Amino acid sequence: MGGNIAILVLLGSFFLMVFLRFPIAYAVALSAVFCLLSQGSSLAVICQQMVKGISSFSLMAVPFFITMGVLMGSGGISEN
Repeated sequence: MGGNIAILVLLGSFFLMVFLRFPIAYAVALSAVFCLLSQGSSLAVICQQMVKGISSFSLMAVPFFITMGVLMGSGGISEN
């Protein structure tokens, strides 16, 4: 039964924030935090999990590849 309430909190808060014209990134992040808080997680644990997820090397590589592509395109290196 607790899983159903968590899903309702997640979807309900997400659609409410979208309806109130929040930016999508904020709506996703805040609805996830509300869902975890409704399950009884503490705010400190939530912050630790978010930092642990962001510090993944594979996730950090994506913006660097995009930046290098933009720099090579503007410098003329990637032209035929």
